[in-house]
Amino acid sequence: MHDLTSTIVAVATPAGRGGLGCLRLSGPQANDVAERLFRPKRRAPQPGGAPRFGHFLDRDGEPIDHGYLLLFAPPRCFTGETSAELWTHGSPAILQQLLAAAVAAGAVTAEPGEFTYRAMRHGRIDLARGE
Repeated sequence: MHDLTSTIVAVATPAGRGGLGCLRLSGPQANDVAERLFRPKRRAPQPGGAPRFGHFLDRDGEPIDHGYLLLFAPPRCFTGETSAELWTHGSPAILQQLLAAAVAAGAVTAEPGEFTYRAMRHGRIDLARGE
């Protein structure tokens, strides 16, 4: 059903236009994939550290927008595994370009409820809360 060894990715903000958008990654390669999509303005982000500002890159390595990258190390993440969030502008086109770049970098598009499923499998939430 769900392969817990893969790194999953999904747009974490509601569909449509908004001021901010979030792309979420979770799995063993989440940090590696996120760092391929991000060029920091100053120093590279560290798991559990402060958000870092920089440019987001498309699948060809060209800048498409700017924003913040956050890296989360277990257990300080929802799923209980290595996670990353890319905070950018809420344009659906930008979010779809980032999603495509993440898939090209090795992530798999998450199925509905897969982040919650991983949180339950890693003991972060129970079945009642997952429902």
